[in-house]
Amino acid sequence: MTRNPHAAPVSSSARSRFPGSCRAIVLAGTLLLGTGLAYPTNASAECEDWGSQLRYVDFVFAATGFDGFISVAKQGDVLYTFGEWFEMGNYLEISNVSDPDSPIMLAQIPLSVPTNRVTLEGDYLYCNDVSNIRILDVSDPTDPTVVGFLHSAGRVEDLYIDLPLAYVANASNGIAVLDVSDPTTPTQIGTGSGVSAGHVVGNQQFVYSGSTVSPGNLSVFDISDPSDPTLVSTESGVRVGSIALDGDLLLVGDRNYGLRIYDVSVGASPVEIGSVATNALTKIQLNGGYAFAEASGIGVIVIDYASDPTNPEVVGSENVDAYEDFYAVDDELWIANNYGTSFRFDATVPTSPQPVGNITFSANALGAVIEGSLAYVAAGTAGLQIVDISDPTSMTVVGSWTGTSVNSVDVVGSLAYVADESLGLIVLDVSDPSNPSLLGTEPFAPFGTHVEVELPYAYLATPDDGLVVVDVSDPSAPDWTSAVDVVIDEFLLKDGYVFGIGGHWLRVIDVSIPPLPVLEGSYSIAQVADGIAIAGDHAYVGSGLLRVYDIADPLAVV
Repeated sequence: MTRNPHAAPVSSSARSRFPGSCRAIVLAGTLLLGTGLAYPTNASAECEDWGSQLRYVDFVFAATGFDGFISVAKQGDVLYTFGEWFEMGNYLEISNVSDPDSPIMLAQIPLSVPTNRVTLEGDYLYCNDVSNIRILDVSDPTDPTVVGFLHSAGRVEDLYIDLPLAYVANASNGIAVLDVSDPTTPTQIGTGSGVSAGHVVGNQQFVYSGSTVSPGNLSVFDISDPSDPTLVSTESGVRVGSIALDGDLLLVGDRNYGLRIYDVSVGASPVEIGSVATNALTKIQLNGGYAFAEASGIGVIVIDYASDPTNPEVVGSENVDAYEDFYAVDDELWIANNYGTSFRFDATVPTSPQPVGNITFSANALGAVIEGSLAYVAAGTAGLQIVDISDPTSMTVVGSWTGTSVNSVDVVGSLAYVADESLGLIVLDVSDPSNPSLLGTEPFAPFGTHVEVELPYAYLATPDDGLVVVDVSDPSAPDWTSAVDVVIDEFLLKDGYVFGIGGHWLRVIDVSIPPLPVLEGSYSIAQVADGIAIAGDHAYVGSGLLRVYDIADPLAVV
């Protein structure tokens, strides 16, 4: 996935670290500190208020071997996913995801054709394919049963449930009104023609439909008599890729523009009152005053439309590799991909981080560690910069140490461990942050790009020797101990293992016996990896897209 600003979930604590480049971030409480390039010659660190950003939570694999999901919906702890299972056809899978790490498959039933979209309404699941509507009783999710079926005279493009009615967008045939008061016998009671309809929504008084067929249209049908829908207005030129209704507000995804908001309090004559330009929107779901919308080339974007309908604002976005569908419910956003995985995001307050302060250095800032109210910044040829961030709106440099070029830093207690371009591993006494002093060096570990310390050893990623292990039990005389000759640019330590990225690879190295490190696994990544984070039993690798690995068993990463 193309990552949003939070490249991966990182625990917020008094002590956090991050390596890397302008893509790197670190959390301290609800503040985010990011370092990056500030062209032409300077670099900067910036603090942002990140207390309300959309946050990744976890993910769920298909309980069986789906090739990929097509559609997803959720109610309570039950997740409904539609997809193709290898070469065996199309299936509905129902799972209990109260524990996303251990989803329990409740039921799986075959479907004769792919399901385009699903709608949950009470105990019933409405599924539409190209020409049929199936109604499943899911009151017992372990025993879903098809109880109703209706063959449509036209192509079923969209379905909206508004009990006891349902509205169908029937492509070139316009719209259809169904009576679904008895789900076992859905009945078509009326049709409305005159326009092409690809998307539909309604409120038992009016049905609003739209089409992307050039030049596009936004149309209104009067259904005061459901058996005789009457076309009362059409606005040409709006290529409707998605549509949703919230009271008197009609939200329309215009494929040529973005989101348009109409006042429909007058019913037959919608009046546009607000808009925001985005990529083409092909699905909109409303949840808690936010519009979650499927945006072409982006994934899911989040738009605050309720605060001020005249001025809607994009406040967040999410995507995953091979995005297929999403479902927003309560405080959760679920995104399904074509690899058979559903990702869960916390969508309680999906707002964008706002910068609250920054500080500029004379060279590129490459990484940082936060210890309490101090940030230790690896600032390249500007050396190690120690910054007081107690007031993030007014950060100040309180101390510095200049080597040849500082690429990475880690801090344990009163000691800072620095990876220097030419000097190798440097150990500094930072008990007085205003006056860091040199304690010891290990010159045989030069060009280090990243350093992590787990006493009594320091681990460095180097281009010549790969992962280098240095004994720092005596900080005045650090001693080169061992190495594993693999390409690693960045890594994290967890439970006696190094999880590192380099080029197109994720590497797993057993360092439980530091003098005898062992490469246990190498996992190919389609794109060059540029960031890694670990939370619980999962590793999150940024490589243009977010890739999630289960590392519960380091010897069998999946």
